[in-house]
This record gives sequence, structure tokens and C-alpha cells, in this order.
Amino acid sequence: MSKNLLKHWEAARDDLGIDIVAPYKVDLGNDVKVQAEILVKNFGGKIGTLVFTNTNAVRPYDEQLCNLGYGWSVLDEPASHEMIYNREGFIDMLSEWEWVGDADKKPSWVKEQAQDSE
Repeated sequence: MSKNLLKHWEAARDDLGIDIVAPYKVDLGNDVKVQAEILVKNFGGKIGTLVFTNTNAVRPYDEQLCNLGYGWSVLDEPASHEMIYNREGFIDMLSEWEWVGDADKKPSWVKEQAQDSE
């Protein structure tokens, strides 16, 4: 478990009221389990977004995780000298992932994303 990463997410949980589970394990069947550092509920995939610190830990399972309803993201472990929680950075990232929870429970701080026009 990445201590510094978890501290940042716990600060975001406490400040923004988001729902996280850490650590979080997904059973893909056939004795394959993928462990994420954190599950961020209500953002990204219909179940939530899995946060990893290593691309190699998740890339082989991308399609399976997406089919199960998970989004995923790989984030760097913050260095100990980067221990200041960046509220705007979290708001931007979570807004980009998009709120997928109940519409009436959508936090007011979530920013609307510009839609691509083709």
C-alpha cells in the first residue's frame, strides 16, 4: 500500500466527501486477482475507478476490468515532500473521470466537462 498516495486520497475524502475503499481487490476468476491501491466510488466506471501506481499491474486486465464496470487510472506515488493536499487538482481529476453516481447526489464541486463536437 502506498502510504503517501493513501494520505492524499484520505484528505480528498475528508474534504470533498468522496467514497473510497483502500486497498481494493477485484477477483477476475481463474484464480486471478487484481489489487488496486484505492477504489474511488461514483466516478469513472459504473462501479468506480481503480487507482494503481503501476501500469503493468493493470494493463493486462484492462478489458476485463472495463467489462466488469471499473474505470482505472495509474497515479504516481507522491514523494514525501509533496504531502500538501491539492484540492483543485483532485477536483479537476475527479471531474475529468466524471460523476457516475446518483444524479441527485452529485457533489456541487464537480465541474462539467466540455463535450467533443464532431
